Amino acid sequence: LGPGSGANFRYYPRGTKVIAVEPNPMMLNRMHAQARKHGVEIDLRHADAEGMEVETASARLVVSTLVLCSVRDPERVLAEVMRVLMPGGRFAFLEHVAAPKGSTRRKFQERIHRPWRWLGEGCDLTRDTARTLESAGFASLELERFESAVSWAPWAPHIAGFAIR
Repeated sequence: LGPGSGANFRYYPRGTKVIAVEPNPMMLNRMHAQARKHGVEIDLRHADAEGMEVETASARLVVSTLVLCSVRDPERVLAEVMRVLMPGGRFAFLEHVAAPKGSTRRKFQERIHRPWRWLGEGCDLTRDTARTLESAGFASLELERFESAVSWAPWAPHIAGFAIR
């Protein structure tokens, strides 16, 4: 989901088939180059995450890296993830998230919110993606919080984990 430039393809076994749901045409050349380099087969769906154009209950795994911050409706995206996952299927995610309310970093995130969204193609630094995932209806959710290597940055708070349908 939102493979962008294909940066994650290096982690997939050669021969992996990826249904790539990517709405940004500026990413496609690099994505295809990374797929060739790492032996990944792409079935491109030029669609938004809110309407994946993927068959219901057809995916064993959905991977999303730094996507839920920039979609218009993260709840709808997670409903789509649930729809396309097979029973017992996994959703792997890595997202930057809002800093704790009242913290200096959160105040900074709120201050730069509007220009950041414009510069970052809709990226919302103040989303509570962990809570959105917790309310999405997954059978189980494993979530880890951590800071990125650039700990001073407004995007430093992150979550990563797996959800099971």
